[in-house]
Amino acid sequence: MRKTLSQGIVGTSIVAIAVWWIYTSGPHDDHFYVAVTAMATVAIAVATIWAISAQVATARSVAGVQILLQIMDKFDSDDMVAKRDRLAMLLVGNSAVLTADGEAVLDFFETVGHLTKKNSLDLDMVDNGFSLYLRYYWTALAPFVRERRRTYSDPTLYEHAEWLNETLCRRERVAGRSEDIPTQQLEEFFRTETKVLVPR
Repeated sequence: MRKTLSQGIVGTSIVAIAVWWIYTSGPHDDHFYVAVTAMATVAIAVATIWAISAQVATARSVAGVQILLQIMDKFDSDDMVAKRDRLAMLLVGNSAVLTADGEAVLDFFETVGHLTKKNSLDLDMVDNGFSLYLRYYWTALAPFVRERRRTYSDPTLYEHAEWLNETLCRRERVAGRSEDIPTQQLEEFFRTETKVLVPR
């Protein structure tokens, strides 16, 4: 933000110096001075708007980082860790029921997806922090989501989580990596997830 303010000040100063030089460089008629003053006013206004816009963009970026850190803290909170652990154990056992723990995890990624889609969160940082978890959890829980959509006749259920998963999978394809997760690899992830979350 300091850099943005400095750039705005420098730009305004350059305009002021240019106007001063024109005024002192020689005699001019009144129309010339009026025109120069008008152009200087416009230039200063443009520089001010640019500086304010840059400050707003910087503020949004900082706010996005703060939101992401809060979300990461929630994902690793004791409550969410317990839910992820119980859900992972059920998924390893091929559970046929979407439990409250599964809904909590889906709700979490729905929020992350919504915030990312609205540009409140930076996609690169979300990719770095949650891509692995989302892709594995969504792969395992997607059949339950489709069933819930049919049951409640609501095709928008967890649509933001699905959008984020598709977006991250597309990034995998662009990078030349496979987006498919074999069943054995999926089961191993959830076994590892339970060991990491709650050492036994």
